[in-house]
Amino acid sequence: KGQATVLGKFDQFLAQNLAHFLKRLAETPDGETGDSLLDRTLVLYGSSNSKTHVNKDYPLLLAGGRKLGIKHNHYLKFGEDVPMSNLFVTLLQAMGIATDRFADSTGPLDGLT
Repeated sequence: KGQATVLGKFDQFLAQNLAHFLKRLAETPDGETGDSLLDRTLVLYGSSNSKTHVNKDYPLLLAGGRKLGIKHNHYLKFGEDVPMSNLFVTLLQAMGIATDRFADSTGPLDGLT
């Protein structure tokens, strides 16, 4: 129980810092467009704290990118056969990089853009 408490406090520390970072991005205008920096920035956050160190059911948080076509305010769950590299393909495409492959990807994710 002691180690779980320490990891929980560490996760809380990381989440608080992420919230502060996102708030600062949201409050800072983009010098060219006047949009917030958060609207034109993609922030991908995931926790690696795991006793099992498996790479399935991996919780990820994606923030920002509203002006890049990223849809928010919903939960997406993909099957075990969908590689995480598909997320990277989707994010690369949202940033204007013409690609349909990254590592072991099978294509972009549906429902994110």
